[in-house]
Amino acid sequence: MDSLSHQHDSDAIIIGAGLGGLLSAAQLLQRGKRVVVLERLPHCGGRFTAKTFQGVQVSTGAVHMIPFGSSGVLARMLRRLHIPHHFFDADVFASFHVHGKQIRSKGLLGTLKVFGPRQFFWFTRVGYLMFIRPLPAHERDLPFDQW
Repeated sequence: MDSLSHQHDSDAIIIGAGLGGLLSAAQLLQRGKRVVVLERLPHCGGRFTAKTFQGVQVSTGAVHMIPFGSSGVLARMLRRLHIPHHFFDADVFASFHVHGKQIRSKGLLGTLKVFGPRQFFWFTRVGYLMFIRPLPAHERDLPFDQW
């Protein structure tokens, strides 16, 4: 028998088991709602992961909520749901370990002393290519498993 032929009673159907979908489901469940979460990928978490790009690990999703640390949207939602967590509030833009020494940069230009001019150019170019530049047409609708 086809699984779609079964009748299910629910108050909400959430499409996607990414961070937003799972947290939305948790909020609804906490309010006593019956929730069904549908996910087409073989894992939960959606695009909230890291990918290697030219040898560098780059976060691919939900990064916009994390920089606000313990006062951000994600932390407030986790507290409201009573989900144990710990955010480290960053006071720097970036931190590097070079030849056993920690170098902390409070802004993008501060990374210049870590990379030097040539590497700084490539670092900012990778950032532009990954986060600011519009995706080429052939990449816009690329399925996650081919990403």
